[in-house]
Amino acid sequence: MATSVETTFNPHVDYYPPTLLAKHGIQLSGNTAVVEVRHSTADIGWVPELAKFHQRTSLRNRDILRNAQVPKGWPKAVLHPLAWTGSELKPEDYAYDLSAVDINEIKTALSHFKSSGLELHEVRKKTFPLPLLGPRLEGFCKNVYDGKGFCVVRGLDPDSFSREDNTILYLGVSSYFGEQRGRQYQNGSMMAHITDVKFDDIPNDERRPLFTNISQPFHTDLLCGILAMYVLNKAAIGGNILLASSWTVYNEIASEHPDLIAELTKSEWVHDTFGRNPGYYCRPLLHYWKDRLALVFSRRNLTGSLVTPRSPDIPPMTDAQAEALDAVHFTAAANCITLEPKRGDMLFINNLAILHSRSSFEDSPESKRYILRLWLNNPELGWDVPPKLKLAWDRIFAKLSEINDHWDIDPYHDESGWQSDKAKSSHNESRGRKPRTNGRGKYFRTSSCG
Repeated sequence: MATSVETTFNPHVDYYPPTLLAKHGIQLSGNTAVVEVRHSTADIGWVPELAKFHQRTSLRNRDILRNAQVPKGWPKAVLHPLAWTGSELKPEDYAYDLSAVDINEIKTALSHFKSSGLELHEVRKKTFPLPLLGPRLEGFCKNVYDGKGFCVVRGLDPDSFSREDNTILYLGVSSYFGEQRGRQYQNGSMMAHITDVKFDDIPNDERRPLFTNISQPFHTDLLCGILAMYVLNKAAIGGNILLASSWTVYNEIASEHPDLIAELTKSEWVHDTFGRNPGYYCRPLLHYWKDRLALVFSRRNLTGSLVTPRSPDIPPMTDAQAEALDAVHFTAAANCITLEPKRGDMLFINNLAILHSRSSFEDSPESKRYILRLWLNNPELGWDVPPKLKLAWDRIFAKLSEINDHWDIDPYHDESGWQSDKAKSSHNESRGRKPRTNGRGKYFRTSSCG
């Protein structure tokens, strides 16, 4: 006899919806998953410190590590177009400037979709037809998955379109990279609005770094095949996007410190859920599956940050893990390419193979950095998901009965200009904190996914 699944789900309290746990056969015990983890306290924070990294490296036992090798079955090095250094790349390797014909075709597709009466979740290649540009975009998608790992499509003027039209054309163009879209937050929001948000009741020093103007260390998003960004506006100063090949990072670490490759593949990496249930989960950062390397992690979930300190009741990071994590960052920084985003740029990044970071920035009244973010997957071209990432993948992409997926045109303001309470909810939900609301906000919801 089938057992019914309790579907009560509060994203501020529960990290996994009950139907997802049932699908993967997981039972939670108390407030943490039961995992044996070696205890040792490492002196490491969200902001990487080169001096501490060098000090930690100097203390390693060279006699023990002299004959270290990468794990059995793993490559000593990977030779592939994905393994690049920033100095090797030229704009023609990754950037495409839309022609006047391309832009007119996008506008025609926009008008076609708007006249169809369809909702936002129904934007697809068939409903946003680009007969000439579409095949070119699909070629770029192949390059994202198995070429250089990213591309930039530029030339649109976001000010020429309304916020809703910008959303539609973004969904339309990005559908040629991946029609499957993942939820950004467990409240069901399918598109993130990345900007320096001035919440009226959340002080600047209490906001997640994503919603501030500070720099961010190298990381990947959790979790998608392609990370997509549409730059509605750029900062007055700074705000550059830095990209680095995970495959190049692997090659360098495997050559110089193969024991750290072994460390990155272990399952004992503790990922903080910041007060939700379970209190943490464990999985490797580095995966090798079907001849492809995937390096997937958010540094904040591993180290905590000033705004979201690491939960004190979860197993601490070890010194070996701290060294491996910093090795990834500093190797990426030494081999990265710096992109200066322009208004109208659409970036498509292989999230399993490319690390990204952001420089700090300053806005002005005339130029305020604002990016729309999507998490995409292309079932035809996308990589097979490594087994130890399938739970995290389904949390983003699986249809879950407890969550009403929806699209948000402008979550930060209502008609009167007040900040939206749901915008604060998304901010706080991702911190594991119940939102504070003032009752004034209105959340724009244009459609719900089926």
